[in-house]
Amino acid sequence: MKIDGGMYGQICTFVRVTTASETLHFALISIMQESDISLDSYGQAAVGHMVPLQPPSGQLKAVNVSNIVDVCVCVPVNDRLCVVSSAPNKVERE
Repeated sequence: MKIDGGMYGQICTFVRVTTASETLHFALISIMQESDISLDSYGQAAVGHMVPLQPPSGQLKAVNVSNIVDVCVCVPVNDRLCVVSSAPNKVERE
């Protein structure tokens, strides 16, 4: 998924927090940093809408569900590289 600020992560679980005055919904995500490996090094044609990322780091971050910008399909290439679409199909979000 992509959140505000251009950060990517893999959703691990959802959490609901209820207080006396409100209920909040969070996604716990494992952060995915941009990779220094380019898709060109794999012999692929340059594709402008694909973002190379490192696999999830295991570092968890709580993100308010309202800050989720898009939900993307992540395709693992190998143990050091995943790719996601920077312009996901709106069907993926639903």
